[in-house]
Amino acid sequence: MRQKKSRVTVRFDSDEKRLLEEQAATAGLSLAHFIARRVLAATGAPVAGGGVEQLDEAIDELAAARSALAPWGNNLNQIAKHLNAEGVLLLGLAGEFAAVAPGLLAQVRADVARIDESVFRLARRRGRG
Repeated sequence: MRQKKSRVTVRFDSDEKRLLEEQAATAGLSLAHFIARRVLAATGAPVAGGGVEQLDEAIDELAAARSALAPWGNNLNQIAKHLNAEGVLLLGLAGEFAAVAPGLLAQVRADVARIDESVFRLARRRGRG
């Protein structure tokens, strides 16, 4: 994919900007991508199709979600390992947590696996994987 390095600045009044932001949100695009696509389409220039920008954004969002979720799994795994090594079930909240930790850890692992699967599928469609 060709990297775009040239920048153009445009100015809109607040009503125009709000209208463009609404249309961009409806199209699922950033304001900059939306304006660029509209301008290029109006000039007859070829516009990248197939939702390339949306695929890139989805891949990045899923990767960020995985990164945010992974530490939870690591923490749960460390807590479960410590509780298993000590062989002592603490009373109160720690005991309650110990009872649900295996299920939470399994859920985090399943969520990470689903995120990974989605990222890989999108990356293959995009040609990045």
